[in-house]
Amino acid sequence: MINKYTGVRLLVICCLILNISSYSTMAQNIAINNNVVNHNVIGNGTPPNGAPPSVVAASNNAVTLSGGTGVNGFVVGGIKRGGIVEDVVSNTVSIDINNGGLPGAGVITVSAYGGRAEDALQDSNAINNRLSILNGIINVSGVGGIAARGRAGENVLEMTGGSVDDYVCGGLSTRDALNNRLTISGGNIGVGIVVADGVYGGRSSQERAEGNVMEMTGGVVVGNAYGGWGQLDALNNKLTISGGNINGAIGAYGGHSVAGRAEGNVMEMTGGTITNNACGGYGNGNGDAINNKLKISSGNIGGGAHGGYSQAGRAERNELEMAGGTIGRNACGGISIVGGAINNRITITNGNIEGLCVGGVGAVIATDNQVKILAGNFRNEVNSGRCINGEAKANILEIAGGVFAKDVISGYSRTSNANENKVIISGGEFFADVYGGKSKDGGAVGNTVEISGDPKFSTNTFIYGGFTSTASVADVFTNNTLNIK
Repeated sequence: MINKYTGVRLLVICCLILNISSYSTMAQNIAINNNVVNHNVIGNGTPPNGAPPSVVAASNNAVTLSGGTGVNGFVVGGIKRGGIVEDVVSNTVSIDINNGGLPGAGVITVSAYGGRAEDALQDSNAINNRLSILNGIINVSGVGGIAARGRAGENVLEMTGGSVDDYVCGGLSTRDALNNRLTISGGNIGVGIVVADGVYGGRSSQERAEGNVMEMTGGVVVGNAYGGWGQLDALNNKLTISGGNINGAIGAYGGHSVAGRAEGNVMEMTGGTITNNACGGYGNGNGDAINNKLKISSGNIGGGAHGGYSQAGRAERNELEMAGGTIGRNACGGISIVGGAINNRITITNGNIEGLCVGGVGAVIATDNQVKILAGNFRNEVNSGRCINGEAKANILEIAGGVFAKDVISGYSRTSNANENKVIISGGEFFADVYGGKSKDGGAVGNTVEISGDPKFSTNTFIYGGFTSTASVADVFTNNTLNIK
């Protein structure tokens, strides 16, 4: 019958000889096959209505849903609501359901959680919980482990098929989200709503996200993807993509910080498609972007690609490595919209870049940035350092191969000076001009261009040590050098 509860409970009870309450350590294993239930399914709940118990621990419980099963409510392996302070630990939920011919089969009408610590008044943590989605439809969200007030750590969500209408997350918390993991090899996420949230290895809505991982080998995400997302810092998170499609309005990030720093985050792409941007680490607000990395060996990125991105802090020691694939817009080692770009790197051994290719972009300074190119196709300008309102200084551009449709410039400044920059060319094909240092309104001194090997230049190519594009009296001659070996 549709409303009949067919779960089987296996109770692990401590020995009474030890004078320990059997109920305080009780764990449950609930299995539902080919049935539709009109209530929540809770691993440490009490059938038939799935109500949260007062005597069953919120740890080491398991829920398995299979066959033509449906749930008119939410599903959770273990849940903590009120009472004593208790962590939610090592609960599991496995969902492998189909429509089965019964009304409501194959669908979970709300969300699914491996473990859920939802007491907002107590510091209960969600640790080492697991949610596996093999098949079926989840109308809202899926989370490995969620904590309303405590931390979410080492939780896992695995998705190989089925669909989730809103978002999926390895570990979700208002406090720290630490070392959670999300793996997606198939299925659809976010397809069922107009504005989908996204997918997260770990997410903290108030504090930091650290050490979280997201891996995607297949499937479709209509939303953004994050290894780790933190309201404060995003540290040492990782996103790897080898297949599938990410179709969010923003893109895919190793680590994303809303109001803190993004440091040590990594994104690796070896296949698949990202409709918009890709970034190793993103720091919003005044947060710095430091030592983040984006590695691309294959795949298509429709938007821009950045090793590290900061809105108002500094971008320092970020890196972009590219060995193949396509970037549809700008590529940058590190960029700061308001601050400075220092010591960022790009290394390209192959690939196609449609927009600008810049080692470091800064608003107030761009210094010690470097670009090294061995091969590839570049449809727009290539710069090692680019500054909007400050100096571009001591940047290095090395080119051993590739095809360049537009200018190559080591250091460029729009309003200030471009000094002490260097271009080293030993190969490649050039259809525009070459500049050691270039400024729109300032000077350019102490720059160097070195040419060796067998590069090919068009008949329209000009080579400049220093250059200013306005009729100013700024110095563009002092200590600028052209060396041909």
